[in-house]
Amino acid sequence: MTSDTQKNHVHPEASLKRALGLFTSALLVVGLLIGSGVFKKIIPMAQTGLGETAILMAWAVAGLISLFGAFTVGALASLTEESGGVYEYLKLSFGKFPAFLSGWADFMIIGPGAIAALGFLFAQIVNSIIPLPNPLQAWEQVSIGGFIYPFAQSGVKAMGMAAIVFLTGINWLGSRESGVINNMITSAKVVGILVLIFLGITYANSGPSGEPIISSTAAPEGMLFYSAFLTAMLSAFWAYNGWDTAASISGEVINPTRNVPLAMAYGILIVMGVYILVNYAYMHVLPLDTLRAVDENEIGGLIVAETLLGSFGKVFFMILLIVCVFGCLN
Repeated sequence: MTSDTQKNHVHPEASLKRALGLFTSALLVVGLLIGSGVFKKIIPMAQTGLGETAILMAWAVAGLISLFGAFTVGALASLTEESGGVYEYLKLSFGKFPAFLSGWADFMIIGPGAIAALGFLFAQIVNSIIPLPNPLQAWEQVSIGGFIYPFAQSGVKAMGMAAIVFLTGINWLGSRESGVINNMITSAKVVGILVLIFLGITYANSGPSGEPIISSTAAPEGMLFYSAFLTAMLSAFWAYNGWDTAASISGEVINPTRNVPLAMAYGILIVMGVYILVNYAYMHVLPLDTLRAVDENEIGGLIVAETLLGSFGKVFFMILLIVCVFGCLN
């Protein structure tokens, strides 16, 4: 059998099944983007001293810049139907060696680190609602090098690893099955956030005189304003991070040269609208002066949910956060 015949023989078996349409691909982008950032970043953004309009503009401008980035990656995606995302685009643009370095770093360091962090965060949130057992507590002082404690919080770590293994199994079943799960999780995310937005916008927040509470802190001016605005945009970029990951599944997308660019653009536009609305709702429920007084390590969305619904709001928000982080793992 010749080399060419061998290639033709194995190629159909090695190729990925194209089962993801435009709708599922766009929801994949939405699912990758909406994580904990939309709930946490209102506090550091409020602490920049900016007013409500400027904060919303920071979300909008960061979203537009991310959209321009999606257009760039989308143009590259239109050149190939192969999977690989950034690796494939670097190979087409600069050759195999830069692509290899990027792929190696992503496969060995960046990707596993991000997945491990999300898995641990997911388990921590679950543990805050339902305390998990700690079966290896007797060994939690054992360390590697004095700063790595592999047996500390063993129950939380086991839950995080179980979530990763479970979702890996779902993806192993096939593109169609994993796409259905992603659609369900992403839809639950969006519905939960829309409920939070509706409750926040319709919340009657007023002071003793019956007038709406507004911020009494003077906004920065001149160069201080631009510095604060760029700082707020950095927080927003953190929440928009991850849209380019969708390009890695081009080999599983139907008509990828058309659907991958559209999915990234539609996904970012949907997320931009959600981010702007939910942050408007936050600032409608609580004045900026109140948000600025909160410790930056606190979760702004949780405080707003508790203000809206009391103890039930805390449970609702924690479930929503679990779904969001779990969706980012998928």
